[in-house]
Amino acid sequence: MKILFLFLAITIKCIKKILFNLYTLFNSAYTRGVLILKGVNFGNSLHLNGHIILSINRNSKVKIGNGFVCYSGIHRGISQDSYSKISVSEDASLYIDDNVGITNTSIQCTNRIFIGKNSLIGAGCLIMDSNFHALDYNARRINHGVAMAKSSPIHIGNDVFIGAKTIICKGVNIGDRAIIAAGSVVVKNVPDDEVWGGNPAMFIRRMVSKSQ
Repeated sequence: MKILFLFLAITIKCIKKILFNLYTLFNSAYTRGVLILKGVNFGNSLHLNGHIILSINRNSKVKIGNGFVCYSGIHRGISQDSYSKISVSEDASLYIDDNVGITNTSIQCTNRIFIGKNSLIGAGCLIMDSNFHALDYNARRINHGVAMAKSSPIHIGNDVFIGAKTIICKGVNIGDRAIIAAGSVVVKNVPDDEVWGGNPAMFIRRMVSKSQ
């Protein structure tokens, strides 16, 4: 009897793995199809793991470089955030350079967002280049102040590492090789080779290369 239960358990596990792999292949093919239909220019070795929410206006400009890796779903990362989401509004531009990796990350682009080469963005991060609503309470009484929301470009340099649950706000420039500690809220520029963290994120220390 124990052997029978063991056999059934192994069989069910194998079937679940096969179904999971088929689901992954379907989602990857579907996402690629949506990117093509939306006119997105993407490079080689695109790794799309899990269901990714895409809201890309056809009048926007989106380019994704080679080796882009995106993990999406509660089984795809350390966070419990459900999905990765890429939203690009009309006339906005999103550029993701080569070998960028994201996990359950939300990118909300209404102006311009640039993510440099070899940058890694941790689970549950939010990158948004707009306030989405006016700061003046009177303006928010009219359609929640959407029309008067302010936006400003975001630039993330090369080899940047952004820790899980970090929020990158509008108008921020993060320098090359910078590290942002998990759970930070970045509201001002971060220079090259510096570690920042906190809410709001502040300077912690400079990175020292092994060659120094």
